Amino acid sequence: MAAAIYTVGKISGCHINLAVTIALPARGRFPWKEVVPYIVAQLVGAVIASLLFVACLGPQAAALGLGATTINTAAGITLLTGLFAEAIGTFFLMITIMGVAVDKRAPAGWAGLIIGLIVAGVIVTLGL
Repeated sequence: MAAAIYTVGKISGCHINLAVTIALPARGRFPWKEVVPYIVAQLVGAVIASLLFVACLGPQAAALGLGATTINTAAGITLLTGLFAEAIGTFFLMITIMGVAVDKRAPAGWAGLIIGLIVAGVIVTLGL
């Protein structure tokens, strides 16, 4: 995530998450007319990434859900707890983005690293 932010962040803002694409115009930090093209690009990118995942790992990658978050009822993870975990992870991602990338008072140059670390922390902690 940090590499993507530092590589393409100055070009596209590195909107990889739909929550970012929707939250930024809501805060007046991104034009609403760009939201639909960005969402289309995100969905196309997700399909391409999934196809590349299958190309690298073979058909068993599709059996693993193509990297998607899954509900594990055997481990006690229900749809409700899975959605709650997603909401918590998205909250921490968005509050971090707003604090280190959107707020003009944030120290320059640190957003990519901090956002990358919060994404890693959310994945490790919540298994998303």
